[in-house]
This record gives sequence, structure tokens and C-alpha cells, in this order.
Amino acid sequence: FKRGEGIKVFNALSKKEQKIILDFVGYVSISSSSEKRLENNKRSITQFRNVVSKPFDKLTLEDLRNYLALLNKSDITRSSQNELKASIKRFLKWHFKDWSDRFQNLSDIKLRFGINEEKINAQTIPKKEEIERLVNAEKRLMWKTYLITSYESGLRPIELRTITWDRISEEKGEITSLKVYSTKTKKSRVTYVKEATKYLRKLRQVSAGDTPLVFPSPKDKNEPLKKDLVSWWLTKLSKDI
Repeated sequence: FKRGEGIKVFNALSKKEQKIILDFVGYVSISSSSEKRLENNKRSITQFRNVVSKPFDKLTLEDLRNYLALLNKSDITRSSQNELKASIKRFLKWHFKDWSDRFQNLSDIKLRFGINEEKINAQTIPKKEEIERLVNAEKRLMWKTYLITSYESGLRPIELRTITWDRISEEKGEITSLKVYSTKTKKSRVTYVKEATKYLRKLRQVSAGDTPLVFPSPKDKNEPLKKDLVSWWLTKLSKDI
């Protein structure tokens, strides 16, 4: 929507449809107090309703698939597409008691988080909200640590995958420094993280010096995580949220 369009579309809906959207936003507010996030959910569901051009109660699997096909072909950034998909998935689960049968377990809604290590830019880096969803969905400490450290440090994937414990140091105020050598620039640099500190600390304790690598391969602790494994894991995890 362009500025102001979302309000016009919402106001043009029937009172019943408006109430459904507002009730959903109220449901979301139980777990989020962010006005921006609540407004984003309202806008996402309003846009979804506008595109499918059909009352919510009459939605079918075909309607959902047609919408997703249009969304995937649009020029909307990957992060914005993910935000829309996450809101719609949550809405459909909330609104339809038979959502699993009606929409085939919502398996068509697939968030995309794969990152091309050669093409890192503002559109390929996930937003904080996306990272939070992934961290909450992931149960394993190493992957949680990889996610939050990747987001907060801004390191290139290959730099993070190959970093060793001797290059990570805790500073004052729950700050952790990460020293890396860039094969691209041939220079060393230091980056700092805060939220990732507690995860790195726990991971170091669990590792107990078994390997110098922070993120070793599960098949060989002397080898770093393979980029193909990271990509596969992100894709699999994104399907679960």
C-alpha cells in the first residue's frame, strides 16, 4: 500500500471483516506491545484481504496459493515478503479452526532466509523481527548463537563460520569483541556484539575446549560449518515458523 491506501481499503470493508482484522490485532497484542508491529499486522491482513477479493470465511487453498504466487513474483523485498507471509500464516491459524485441513497445513507459506555469501546487501540481510522468530523457533544452542551473532556482528557468513574462540573476548558491560581477518580486504578488523554475549558464553562453556572453532561442522569438529549446511538449516527452520 502507498501512504493512506491501507486505511481507505480497511474502511471500505464490511463491519464484519473489519472486526475480524481488529480482533486478530488484539490477539497479536497479547504477545507484542509494539504499536508498529500491531499496525504492520493490521496492514498485512488488510492487504491480503484486498488482493484475494473474497470474504475471509470463504477463503480456499487456491486463493492462498494464487496470492502467494503474486507475492513471490512481486518486487517487494524478501524481508517484506517474509513479514507478510508470517502475519498471514498466524492469521489463518487463528481464524480457522480447520486451518490444517483447509490449507494443507499451510505448507505453501515458505519464508526465505537463505543468504548468498557473494551477495550481501540490505535486501538479503534478515530484519531483527525475522531473527527473533528464528531464534525462538530454534532449540539448539549453537544455531541460536549463530543466528544472533550473525545479525548483530554484521560479519560475512564465511567470517562467522570460520571464526575461532581465540578471536572472541568478553569486554566490560556484557560486550563481546570479535576479531576477524578479511580475505577480501586482506585486513583485520574488530566488531562488537551485546545481545549475543550470553549465547556465546554458554556455547563456550558447552564446547569445553573440544575445538578451536566456534561453529564447527557436526561431522568434523576440526572443520567449520559448511555454507550448504547453513543454507539448508535456514530453509528448514523457516518452514517451521
